[in-house]
Amino acid sequence: GEPFCVDCARAGGEPRRCFRPSHVRLAAAFAFDEAVRAVIHAFKFGDAPELAGPLVARALESTAFAQAPRPELVVAVPLHPLRRRERGYDQAALLARALARRKGAPEASVLVRTRATRQQAKLGARARADNVRGAFAVVEPGLVEGRVVALVDDVVTTGATLRSAAEVLLAAGARRLPAVAVAFGPPGWLDDATSHRRPGG
Repeated sequence: GEPFCVDCARAGGEPRRCFRPSHVRLAAAFAFDEAVRAVIHAFKFGDAPELAGPLVARALESTAFAQAPRPELVVAVPLHPLRRRERGYDQAALLARALARRKGAPEASVLVRTRATRQQAKLGARARADNVRGAFAVVEPGLVEGRVVALVDDVVTTGATLRSAAEVLLAAGARRLPAVAVAFGPPGWLDDATSHRRPGG
């Protein structure tokens, strides 16, 4: 319902009260339930790039997107070029382009994957973090420096991909790094991610 800090959530802190510039605050429009999963899978794997515009339009009606900071630059979490060729398009890049148009902000492909990674959906939380560690680089840091950069992805689960991408954007000088995603889930991951910090957990 409102943006929250992915880093504080994973650490068992207060995810809705954090405003640290180095932390990633996520605005997600929908829970990743079965209905949303079907639409996003059609968008990603069903050769339906035309769904990017409607998904962003609907997401912008959500409370979380309304409360997200206005970006000065919009950047997608990119696919590796090999996977992009297989799919025919990069779904996050299409979402970023649609969001940039509606927000009146520039969109730039300044973030690149430096190596191919396994599909995150097939991995557990710890393996996801290992899978994407060091997998991104910024190719034009001058465009990022001093700006509020909206980092766009389609679905966020553990936040490992966002954190890995965020680290290089912050190192390139991004002033703030709000993240936006169409969906967040699966439901209950916060409990799983923070249970080891709870008494008796």
